Amino acid sequence: QQKAYTDEEIAERWVGDIKTAERCVNRYANGFHLPQPVFDAVTSITFNCGCSNMRKSTMYKHLNNGDYKAACNEFPKWNKAGGKVLNGLVIRREKEKALCLSYASSLLQ
Repeated sequence: QQKAYTDEEIAERWVGDIKTAERCVNRYANGFHLPQPVFDAVTSITFNCGCSNMRKSTMYKHLNNGDYKAACNEFPKWNKAGGKVLNGLVIRREKEKALCLSYASSLLQ
């Protein structure tokens, strides 16, 4: 029999998972120096795809080289689960990419 979780337990676990993703971005993708929209988008994909997958990625290499545009353009490549392209992931990655690329407009404000 599966345990039923309360909304509070689910929220606590979700916050913990987000913090894990943030620590990964800060450690492996020079997160402390990223523009906020880039950090947010990269944290989102790291939350979804896992630190071990992302820290070795071309996206993180671009981030560490300061090439944010190239890093943002990596998002669509992460659209598969079980080797199959999933429409939901295509949509999610496009939204994350748009957020990531929005850093240019945020620098003008």
